[in-house]
Amino acid sequence: MADTTTAPPLDEISAFITYVSRLATSEAVRARAAGTQRPVTIAETAALRAVAESGPFTFKDLAEHLALDQTTISRTANRLLDLGLLRREVDAADRRKAWLAVTREGDETLHRLQNLAMQWYEVAISEWTPDEQRALGDALARFRIDLQRLEFDAEGRAVGLAPTETAALDMEPDQEVCA
Repeated sequence: MADTTTAPPLDEISAFITYVSRLATSEAVRARAAGTQRPVTIAETAALRAVAESGPFTFKDLAEHLALDQTTISRTANRLLDLGLLRREVDAADRRKAWLAVTREGDETLHRLQNLAMQWYEVAISEWTPDEQRALGDALARFRIDLQRLEFDAEGRAVGLAPTETAALDMEPDQEVCA
């Protein structure tokens, strides 16, 4: 029988990640962040964030960036345009091409979402000592880096970690790694 006293707490790690994911995609969180505006969906938030962080994009580029078909991204982007969170800019060199860019209101919506999450985290650890807070931050940073270092076999199973000096460590904290 395996010694469970020294096994890593994978169930707790999984439960934590599941909870944070649900919290981040919660309708209540999006409604609070939206304020008086109609809340954006999870897909709309992802598209808005992608344009803000890596754009501007054409509709086609945004669909490719998010690995979605153009019909789906068209509906999503058009709703963001209707809400005033994105704007469409015609390419000066090629009038047939339009670029999607974030508006001031779109940027403010993303900041409200981020600030709301940060405020929740701040309150959640408010009774922790500074050393406990630092230890959590350090452990989560190491976990994120090690997830970025994962190497996979042909069937998608993690088989090891790349050396720490690889380009994976240069990735942004929210860059997609696994899929």
